[in-house]
Amino acid sequence: MKPRKFVALALVTLAAVSLAIVLSLMQSPWGQVTSRGTKLAPALTERNVPATIAVTSNGATLTLVSRDANWSLKERDHYPADIGKVRTLLVGLAQAELIEPKTQRPDRHTLLDLEDPTGADAKSRGLKLLDGKGGVMADLIIGKRRLEAFGSGRTGSYVRKTGENQTWLSSADLDFSSSVRDWIETTLFEAEAADIRHMRVEIPGEEALVAERGEEQGARAAFADMPEGQKLKDNDAAETLVRALRRIEADDVRKSSSIMSGHDVHVVSFKMRDGLEGTMRMRREDGADNFWLQFAVSGEGDAKARAEELTNRLSGWEFKLPAGKTNALLKRRAELFEAG
Repeated sequence: MKPRKFVALALVTLAAVSLAIVLSLMQSPWGQVTSRGTKLAPALTERNVPATIAVTSNGATLTLVSRDANWSLKERDHYPADIGKVRTLLVGLAQAELIEPKTQRPDRHTLLDLEDPTGADAKSRGLKLLDGKGGVMADLIIGKRRLEAFGSGRTGSYVRKTGENQTWLSSADLDFSSSVRDWIETTLFEAEAADIRHMRVEIPGEEALVAERGEEQGARAAFADMPEGQKLKDNDAAETLVRALRRIEADDVRKSSSIMSGHDVHVVSFKMRDGLEGTMRMRREDGADNFWLQFAVSGEGDAKARAEELTNRLSGWEFKLPAGKTNALLKRRAELFEAG
Protein backbone atom coordinates (compact mmCIF):
# COMPACT_ATOMS: atom_id res chain seq x y z
CA MET A 1 0.00 0.00 0.00
CA LYS A 2 1.30 3.46 -0.92
CA PRO A 3 2.17 5.75 2.06
CA ARG A 4 -0.42 8.35 1.01
CA LYS A 5 -3.24 5.77 0.91
CA PHE A 6 -2.09 4.28 4.23
CA VAL A 7 -2.22 7.67 5.97
CA ALA A 8 -5.67 8.39 4.54
CA LEU A 9 -6.99 5.03 5.70
CA ALA A 10 -5.53 5.57 9.18
CA LEU A 11 -7.22 8.97 9.46
CA VAL A 12 -10.58 7.52 8.43
CA THR A 13 -10.22 4.71 10.96
CA LEU A 14 -9.28 7.16 13.74
CA ALA A 15 -12.29 9.33 12.96
CA ALA A 16 -14.62 6.33 13.05
CA VAL A 17 -13.27 5.15 16.39
CA SER A 18 -13.55 8.66 17.87
CA LEU A 19 -17.17 8.95 16.69
CA ALA A 20 -17.99 5.56 18.21
CA ILE A 21 -16.54 6.61 21.57
CA VAL A 22 -18.51 9.87 21.57
CA LEU A 23 -21.77 8.10 20.70
CA SER A 24 -21.09 5.48 23.38
CA LEU A 25 -20.58 8.16 26.03
CA MET A 26 -23.72 10.00 24.95
CA GLN A 27 -25.77 6.84 25.28
CA SER A 28 -24.12 5.59 28.50
CA PRO A 29 -26.06 6.11 31.75
CA TRP A 30 -22.71 6.98 33.38
CA GLY A 31 -22.48 10.04 31.18
CA GLN A 32 -25.73 11.27 32.72
CA VAL A 33 -24.31 11.23 36.24
CA THR A 34 -22.46 14.51 36.01
CA SER A 35 -25.06 16.24 33.86
CA ARG A 36 -28.45 15.61 35.44
CA GLY A 37 -28.23 12.97 38.17
CA THR A 38 -30.36 13.51 41.30
CA LYS A 39 -28.62 12.93 44.60
CA LEU A 40 -29.63 9.74 46.40
CA ALA A 41 -29.09 11.31 49.84
CA PRO A 42 -29.11 15.09 49.29
CA ALA A 43 -29.05 15.90 53.03
CA LEU A 44 -25.70 14.15 53.38
CA THR A 45 -22.74 16.44 52.80
CA GLU A 46 -19.17 16.83 54.00
CA ARG A 47 -20.35 19.20 56.74
CA ASN A 48 -23.66 17.48 57.48
CA VAL A 49 -22.99 13.91 58.57
CA PRO A 50 -25.27 11.58 60.53
CA ALA A 51 -25.03 10.77 64.21
CA THR A 52 -26.69 7.39 63.76
CA ILE A 53 -26.69 4.77 61.01
CA ALA A 54 -29.23 1.94 61.23
CA VAL A 55 -28.70 -1.04 58.94
CA THR A 56 -31.39 -3.71 58.55
CA SER A 57 -31.07 -7.06 56.78
CA ASN A 58 -32.50 -10.55 57.29
CA GLY A 59 -34.94 -9.12 59.81
CA ALA A 60 -32.17 -7.81 62.12
CA THR A 61 -30.98 -4.25 62.70
CA LEU A 62 -27.50 -3.07 63.64
CA THR A 63 -27.08 0.52 64.85
CA LEU A 64 -23.87 2.50 64.48
CA VAL A 65 -23.58 5.61 66.63
CA SER A 66 -21.07 8.45 66.52
CA ARG A 67 -19.30 9.52 69.71
CA ASP A 68 -16.49 12.06 69.72
CA ALA A 69 -15.67 11.42 66.06
CA ASN A 70 -15.60 7.66 66.65
CA TRP A 71 -18.23 5.09 65.69
CA SER A 72 -19.44 2.12 67.71
CA LEU A 73 -22.02 -0.69 67.55
CA LYS A 74 -24.95 0.01 69.87
CA GLU A 75 -26.19 -3.59 69.99
CA ARG A 76 -22.68 -4.82 70.84
CA ASP A 77 -22.11 -2.69 73.96
CA HIS A 78 -20.56 0.02 71.79
CA TYR A 79 -17.68 -2.07 70.52
CA PRO A 80 -15.65 0.17 68.15
CA ALA A 81 -16.68 0.14 64.51
CA ASP A 82 -14.12 0.21 61.72
CA ILE A 83 -14.05 3.92 60.86
CA GLY A 84 -12.76 3.12 57.37
CA LYS A 85 -15.85 1.05 56.59
CA VAL A 86 -18.18 3.76 57.91
CA ARG A 87 -16.36 6.42 55.90
CA THR A 88 -16.59 4.33 52.73
CA LEU A 89 -20.36 4.06 53.15
CA LEU A 90 -20.90 7.76 53.84
CA VAL A 91 -18.66 8.95 51.00
CA GLY A 92 -20.38 6.55 48.58
CA LEU A 93 -23.82 7.76 49.65
CA ALA A 94 -22.86 11.42 49.43
CA GLN A 95 -21.63 10.94 45.87
CA ALA A 96 -24.44 8.60 44.79
CA GLU A 97 -26.96 9.71 42.18
CA LEU A 98 -30.18 8.27 40.81
CA ILE A 99 -29.41 7.41 37.21
CA GLU A 100 -32.22 5.39 35.69
CA PRO A 101 -35.81 4.84 36.91
CA LYS A 102 -36.94 1.24 37.11
CA THR A 103 -40.21 -0.43 38.06
CA GLN A 104 -42.88 1.19 40.22
CA ARG A 105 -44.76 -2.06 40.71
CA PRO A 106 -44.51 -3.44 44.28
CA ASP A 107 -44.99 -7.00 43.00
CA ARG A 108 -41.72 -6.63 41.06
CA HIS A 109 -39.64 -5.18 43.88
CA THR A 110 -38.36 -8.63 44.83
CA LEU A 111 -36.79 -9.01 41.38
CA LEU A 112 -34.39 -6.21 42.35
CA ASP A 113 -34.13 -7.27 46.03
CA LEU A 114 -36.05 -4.16 47.03
CA GLU A 115 -38.77 -5.74 49.16
CA ASP A 116 -39.39 -4.79 52.80
CA PRO A 117 -36.03 -5.42 54.53
CA THR A 118 -37.61 -6.24 57.91
CA GLY A 119 -38.74 -9.68 56.70
CA ALA A 120 -36.64 -12.60 57.92
CA ASP A 121 -36.22 -13.91 54.36
CA ALA A 122 -35.74 -10.51 52.72
CA LYS A 123 -32.69 -10.04 50.51
CA SER A 124 -32.99 -6.26 50.62
CA ARG A 125 -31.18 -4.01 53.09
CA GLY A 126 -32.61 -1.06 54.94
CA LEU A 127 -30.45 2.00 55.57
CA LYS A 128 -31.52 4.94 57.74
CA LEU A 129 -29.36 7.95 58.61
CA LEU A 130 -30.32 10.18 61.55
CA ASP A 131 -28.87 13.52 62.61
CA GLY A 132 -27.95 14.44 66.17
CA LYS A 133 -31.54 15.41 67.00
CA GLY A 134 -33.04 12.23 65.58
CA GLY A 135 -34.12 13.81 62.32
CA VAL A 136 -34.15 11.56 59.27
CA MET A 137 -31.43 12.43 56.75
CA ALA A 138 -32.05 9.41 54.52
CA ASP A 139 -34.33 6.37 54.66
CA LEU A 140 -33.48 3.92 51.91
CA ILE A 141 -33.93 0.35 50.76
CA ILE A 142 -30.89 -1.09 49.02
CA GLY A 143 -31.19 -3.96 46.56
CA LYS A 144 -29.04 -5.88 44.13
CA ARG A 145 -25.70 -4.62 42.92
CA ARG A 146 -25.34 -4.34 39.16
CA LEU A 147 -21.76 -5.14 38.29
CA GLU A 148 -20.08 -2.82 35.78
CA ALA A 149 -23.38 -1.03 35.20
CA PHE A 150 -21.50 2.06 34.03
CA GLY A 151 -18.42 0.52 32.51
CA SER A 152 -15.43 -1.43 33.73
CA GLY A 153 -15.09 -1.25 37.51
CA ARG A 154 -18.16 0.97 37.90
CA THR A 155 -20.81 -0.98 39.77
CA GLY A 156 -24.25 0.41 40.60
CA SER A 157 -26.98 -0.58 43.04
CA TYR A 158 -30.77 -0.73 42.78
CA VAL A 159 -32.46 1.45 45.40
CA ARG A 160 -35.76 2.94 46.44
CA LYS A 161 -36.78 5.34 49.15
CA THR A 162 -38.75 3.86 52.03
CA GLY A 163 -42.46 4.47 51.52
CA GLU A 164 -42.09 4.98 47.77
CA ASN A 165 -42.73 2.40 45.04
CA GLN A 166 -40.42 3.97 42.46
CA THR A 167 -37.14 2.07 42.11
CA TRP A 168 -33.88 3.31 40.65
CA LEU A 169 -30.51 2.24 39.41
CA SER A 170 -28.05 4.38 41.38
CA SER A 171 -24.40 5.13 40.73
CA ALA A 172 -23.35 3.82 44.17
CA ASP A 173 -21.77 0.44 44.87
CA LEU A 174 -23.53 -0.36 48.16
CA ASP A 175 -22.26 -3.69 49.46
CA PHE A 176 -23.03 -4.20 53.16
CA SER A 177 -25.42 -5.91 55.58
CA SER A 178 -26.37 -5.83 59.26
CA SER A 179 -23.74 -8.49 59.96
CA VAL A 180 -21.31 -7.34 62.65
CA ARG A 181 -18.45 -8.56 60.47
CA ASP A 182 -19.29 -5.91 57.88
CA TRP A 183 -18.64 -3.09 60.38
CA ILE A 184 -15.69 -4.06 62.58
CA GLU A 185 -12.01 -4.66 62.08
CA THR A 186 -12.26 -8.43 61.76
CA THR A 187 -8.59 -9.27 62.24
CA LEU A 188 -7.83 -9.90 65.91
CA PHE A 189 -4.31 -11.25 65.54
CA GLU A 190 -1.90 -11.69 62.64
CA ALA A 191 1.63 -13.07 62.47
CA GLU A 192 4.13 -14.75 60.20
CA ALA A 193 4.12 -18.51 60.70
CA ALA A 194 7.93 -18.54 60.89
CA ASP A 195 7.75 -16.26 63.95
CA ILE A 196 5.54 -18.67 65.92
CA ARG A 197 7.97 -20.69 68.06
CA HIS A 198 5.66 -22.63 70.37
CA MET A 199 2.00 -23.67 70.27
CA ARG A 200 0.05 -25.70 72.83
CA VAL A 201 -3.48 -27.04 72.26
CA GLU A 202 -5.58 -28.18 75.22
CA ILE A 203 -8.86 -29.94 74.42
CA PRO A 204 -11.07 -31.23 77.27
CA GLY A 205 -10.55 -34.98 77.69
CA GLU A 206 -7.38 -34.99 75.57
CA GLU A 207 -3.68 -34.94 76.37
CA ALA A 208 -2.23 -31.54 75.50
CA LEU A 209 -0.64 -31.23 72.05
CA VAL A 210 2.57 -29.22 71.66
CA ALA A 211 4.20 -28.04 68.43
CA GLU A 212 7.55 -26.24 68.37
CA ARG A 213 9.80 -24.58 65.80
CA GLY A 214 13.57 -24.52 66.05
CA GLU A 215 15.64 -21.33 65.93
CA GLU A 216 17.47 -22.19 62.73
CA GLN A 217 16.50 -20.42 59.52
CA GLY A 218 13.71 -22.17 57.64
CA ALA A 219 12.96 -24.62 60.46
CA ARG A 220 9.66 -26.46 60.20
CA ALA A 221 7.35 -26.98 63.17
CA ALA A 222 7.33 -30.42 64.77
CA PHE A 223 5.38 -32.08 67.55
CA ALA A 224 7.30 -32.22 70.82
CA ASP A 225 5.70 -35.41 72.08
CA MET A 226 5.25 -37.98 69.34
CA PRO A 227 3.27 -40.93 70.77
CA GLU A 228 5.28 -44.15 71.02
CA GLY A 229 4.45 -46.66 68.29
CA GLN A 230 2.63 -44.09 66.16
CA LYS A 231 3.44 -41.94 63.16
CA LEU A 232 2.02 -38.84 61.57
CA LYS A 233 -0.77 -39.21 59.03
CA ASP A 234 0.64 -36.09 57.37
CA ASN A 235 4.29 -35.15 57.73
CA ASP A 236 3.38 -31.46 57.59
CA ALA A 237 0.69 -31.73 60.27
CA ALA A 238 2.60 -29.69 62.87
CA GLU A 239 3.40 -26.92 60.40
CA THR A 240 -0.23 -26.85 59.23
CA LEU A 241 -1.42 -26.57 62.83
CA VAL A 242 0.92 -23.67 63.60
CA ARG A 243 -0.06 -21.91 60.39
CA ALA A 244 -3.68 -21.87 61.57
CA LEU A 245 -2.52 -19.22 64.06
CA ARG A 246 -1.30 -16.83 61.38
CA ARG A 247 -4.58 -14.96 61.23
CA ILE A 248 -7.40 -14.99 63.79
CA GLU A 249 -10.60 -13.22 62.74
CA ALA A 250 -13.98 -12.49 64.29
CA ASP A 251 -17.49 -12.74 62.91
CA ASP A 252 -19.18 -11.22 65.97
CA VAL A 253 -18.36 -9.63 69.31
CA ARG A 254 -19.87 -9.23 72.78
CA LYS A 255 -18.88 -7.91 76.18
CA SER A 256 -17.10 -10.40 78.43
CA SER A 257 -18.17 -10.65 82.07
CA SER A 258 -15.47 -13.04 83.35
CA ILE A 259 -12.57 -15.20 82.23
CA MET A 260 -13.72 -18.47 80.67
CA SER A 261 -13.16 -21.48 82.90
CA GLY A 262 -14.49 -24.98 83.39
CA HIS A 263 -14.31 -28.43 81.86
CA ASP A 264 -15.70 -27.28 78.49
CA VAL A 265 -13.06 -24.62 77.77
CA HIS A 266 -10.52 -25.24 75.01
CA VAL A 267 -7.19 -23.41 75.30
CA VAL A 268 -4.62 -22.55 72.63
CA SER A 269 -1.46 -20.80 73.81
CA PHE A 270 1.56 -19.65 71.82
CA LYS A 271 4.92 -17.90 72.03
CA MET A 272 6.41 -15.69 69.33
CA ARG A 273 10.02 -15.08 68.31
CA ASP A 274 9.94 -11.54 69.75
CA GLY A 275 8.69 -12.73 73.15
CA LEU A 276 4.99 -12.05 72.69
CA GLU A 277 2.86 -14.69 74.43
CA GLY A 278 -0.83 -15.28 73.84
CA THR A 279 -3.64 -17.39 75.25
CA MET A 280 -6.94 -18.05 73.50
CA ARG A 281 -9.76 -19.54 75.55
CA MET A 282 -12.64 -20.95 73.52
CA ARG A 283 -16.05 -22.35 74.38
CA ARG A 284 -18.59 -23.96 72.07
CA GLU A 285 -22.15 -22.62 72.14
CA ASP A 286 -25.30 -23.82 70.38
CA GLY A 287 -23.66 -25.75 67.58
CA ALA A 288 -20.75 -27.92 66.57
CA ASP A 289 -18.75 -25.05 65.06
CA ASN A 290 -20.06 -22.10 67.08
CA PHE A 291 -17.09 -21.06 69.24
CA TRP A 292 -16.55 -17.85 71.20
CA LEU A 293 -13.04 -16.71 72.03
CA GLN A 294 -11.27 -14.69 74.72
CA PHE A 295 -7.82 -13.41 73.81
CA ALA A 296 -5.08 -12.49 76.32
CA VAL A 297 -1.52 -11.43 75.47
CA SER A 298 1.61 -10.32 77.29
CA GLY A 299 5.11 -9.32 76.34
CA GLU A 300 8.20 -7.42 77.40
CA GLY A 301 11.02 -5.77 75.53
CA ASP A 302 10.42 -5.80 71.77
CA ALA A 303 6.96 -7.32 72.29
CA LYS A 304 5.73 -4.88 74.94
CA ALA A 305 4.23 -2.27 72.62
CA ARG A 306 2.35 -4.82 70.57
CA ALA A 307 1.11 -6.63 73.68
CA GLU A 308 -0.29 -3.36 75.03
CA GLU A 309 -2.01 -2.54 71.73
CA LEU A 310 -3.64 -5.97 71.54
CA THR A 311 -4.67 -5.87 75.20
CA ASN A 312 -6.29 -2.45 74.83
CA ARG A 313 -8.23 -3.62 71.79
CA LEU A 314 -9.22 -7.16 72.84
CA SER A 315 -9.39 -7.26 76.63
CA GLY A 316 -12.90 -7.40 78.08
CA TRP A 317 -14.48 -8.77 74.90
CA GLU A 318 -15.41 -12.15 73.47
CA PHE A 319 -15.30 -12.87 69.75
CA LYS A 320 -17.13 -15.41 67.63
CA LEU A 321 -14.76 -17.35 65.41
CA PRO A 322 -15.60 -17.93 61.73
CA ALA A 323 -16.94 -21.36 60.87
CA GLY A 324 -14.11 -23.78 60.24
CA LYS A 325 -11.39 -21.92 62.12
CA THR A 326 -11.68 -24.07 65.23
CA ASN A 327 -11.37 -27.20 63.09
CA ALA A 328 -7.94 -25.97 62.05
CA LEU A 329 -6.86 -24.97 65.57
CA LEU A 330 -8.36 -27.67 67.79
CA LYS A 331 -6.82 -30.82 66.41
CA ARG A 332 -7.29 -34.10 68.29
CA ARG A 333 -4.54 -36.68 68.39
CA ALA A 334 -6.66 -39.22 66.51
CA GLU A 335 -6.74 -36.79 63.57
CA LEU A 336 -2.96 -36.48 63.49
CA PHE A 337 -1.45 -39.84 64.44
CA GLU A 338 -1.89 -43.45 63.38
CA ALA A 339 -0.29 -46.76 64.24
CA GLY A 340 3.28 -47.01 63.02
